[in-house]
Amino acid sequence: MKKFNISLLMFIGLFTSMAFAQSYQFSGKVTDEDNEPIFGATIYIEQLNVGDYTSTEGLFSIDVPLETITYRVSAVGYETLSETINLPLDKTIVLKSVYTELPQLEVSAQRADISTPAAYSSLSKTDIETEGAGRSLPEILSATPSVYGENQGGSGLNARLNIRGWSDDNGSSNISLMVNGVPATDLENGKNYWSNWAGLVDGAGSIQIQRGLSNVNLASPEPGGAINILSEPAKSQAGGTVTFMGGSGQYENVIVNLNSGLINDKFAFSFTGNRLTSDGIANGTWADSWSYNAAATYILNEKNSFGLYAVGAS
Repeated sequence: MKKFNISLLMFIGLFTSMAFAQSYQFSGKVTDEDNEPIFGATIYIEQLNVGDYTSTEGLFSIDVPLETITYRVSAVGYETLSETINLPLDKTIVLKSVYTELPQLEVSAQRADISTPAAYSSLSKTDIETEGAGRSLPEILSATPSVYGENQGGSGLNARLNIRGWSDDNGSSNISLMVNGVPATDLENGKNYWSNWAGLVDGAGSIQIQRGLSNVNLASPEPGGAINILSEPAKSQAGGTVTFMGGSGQYENVIVNLNSGLINDKFAFSFTGNRLTSDGIANGTWADSWSYNAAATYILNEKNSFGLYAVGAS
């Protein structure tokens, strides 16, 4: 009788161990809608907090102690799929592609702010209009500390600029000039030719001057400093202006500004053209130049817009 009881207990214990050791296999393949295997997809069993990754052929295999499970499959670029199934099962899982819209990448300029360890000054559009009537860019910048600029020859084109005593004349390259964050100095020697940028300030929305070695990484850092000119965006109100300036040495400067205003609450265009002629005061300092500043804006929504700018002179 004891032998029978012992045998019965051993049988029950063995049966119980087999029951607890029972496992089910969940295997299969993960593909996209074109039946192409997806590599690196994650298969996660929610009840057990276990999972697996698909192979290069999209295959996976997981042994679980439950007959009914809820799994979740996810992969970059695809919709996440969740489903409850009974095991064992060999299943082909098809994931749908999903398109993720990336945030807008905006490169406007390399500019300093109040937290930047650099000495800088900024000129707004109002400051530029106040200081810039008939004056060259270096003369306008003279309104900021440690900067001295002067016109040379009286033509309105040739000029000289000093920042903290560092000069850009006599062929030196001590000052970096950028337009919308793009280097505008000579590519070979880093020199500035102010006569090449006549009328540039007419379409400028703001100007920043960083004195000394700056945090600019889009142009070669110069000991004098860096100047960054940002174009003015297209205006939302329609209209236009014509400005004429005259002076000694047959100096004549005509500036035409046209604004389309906001079209269909989406588009806006602005154009500024400049025509400058002068005989100069000293011999050989005559000027004859054309320049333009164009801006186009497309409003995507309340928080995002796309801007296109064109600047040129001859």
